[in-house]
Amino acid sequence: MKNISLPQLVFTGIVASMATLPYLWFVLPNYIDQRIWYVIIGESFAVLMETFIIGAMLRVNLPKSFLSSLACNMVSFLTALLMNLP
Repeated sequence: MKNISLPQLVFTGIVASMATLPYLWFVLPNYIDQRIWYVIIGESFAVLMETFIIGAMLRVNLPKSFLSSLACNMVSFLTALLMNLP
């Protein structure tokens, strides 16, 4: 098992988010009007792109980087949902 330091993990998370958020917030809304498709396409895009970023930066295999990306995006998505409850 490979040891990954906390600073390396945090830096990778920041890079992955900075690489995908501008597309999700500023580009994708110009092309997709329906919220459900925006969520499906946007989250899928984020998970896939961040999978490759995490894999490359942390030098872990694709299944591990995919699960990491999926978990992080699920937490982020669910947190946003909870924050927007009435």
